[in-house]
Amino acid sequence: MNPSALLRLTIPPAMFLVLAGCGSAGDTAPAAQTDEAEVVAMTNYEPALVELPEAFSSRDCTEVAGAYAAALGEKKFSAAAQAWAEPIGTDKLALGYEGYGTPDLQIGQAREEGAAGSLFCEVTVTLRDGDNPQTPLKQGTLTFRRVNDVPGATPEQLRWRITNSTIYEGLTGPAKTPTP
Repeated sequence: MNPSALLRLTIPPAMFLVLAGCGSAGDTAPAAQTDEAEVVAMTNYEPALVELPEAFSSRDCTEVAGAYAAALGEKKFSAAAQAWAEPIGTDKLALGYEGYGTPDLQIGQAREEGAAGSLFCEVTVTLRDGDNPQTPLKQGTLTFRRVNDVPGATPEQLRWRITNSTIYEGLTGPAKTPTP
């Protein structure tokens, strides 16, 4: 079959399919356009950042740990999530404390050490349920990191950020036995 005959045989059915997809004049926008608009709206979504508690900028890692604990206790998971070095979703953080009516994170001892331009602070914590004292306690650590006081470091780099938690597997990896 020659190419022009093949073209004549395929164009009419193709035109029929194109026209069949068109609605009548009274129809609203096709569903495919609505779906595409929804996808575009979802991909352009950026969660609003809440104002960080002033204590999140403290040079004392136990103050930052205390501000994190306070945000959790008030169920301000979007504020608490901003204490993490790596982005952690508000929903994921809330899910980590799901079994606790009111998460009550008690801050214990802190141990700070420096290495190659960074400071690390390990804080022992005990998680209680402020609403139900019968809920088993969980003990573990929060590990914070920040850039050491080097020339040119930005305020964001100098801010303590959580890099690890041993309280929940779902937050950063397998739970670890607390270090004495």
